[in-house]
Amino acid sequence: MLDHIKNELPHAEKLKLANELAPKLRERAPTGDKLRRLPNETYSDLRSSGLARILQPKVFGGDEFGFPALIDLLSAIGKGDASTGWVLGQYCIHAYMTAFLPTEGQEEVWGDDPEAFIVGV
Repeated sequence: MLDHIKNELPHAEKLKLANELAPKLRERAPTGDKLRRLPNETYSDLRSSGLARILQPKVFGGDEFGFPALIDLLSAIGKGDASTGWVLGQYCIHAYMTAFLPTEGQEEVWGDDPEAFIVGV
């Protein structure tokens, strides 16, 4: 049986988190440009906020929101830093695609760490 922590913030609360995070992202954007990647603090913020889990299935602690919510959240994040918005979008879409795997595959990805970022090329 799948027994994971549920992510229960409604869309409006997630959008509020994204809007509150945007100024921090704007401040870090020059550092990200120099590093040619997102700063570690930004990854930590994305993980702790749960924003990367908005399309993830509820059974694995995600929100299972739809694409309109994704666009709202990415727009808010992108106002702070477009690069962070793009990276967050990749994480969210990869979580969405992972949701189409059989349960065993999803368990392999999220079973030990439901907050795992999924990347692809």
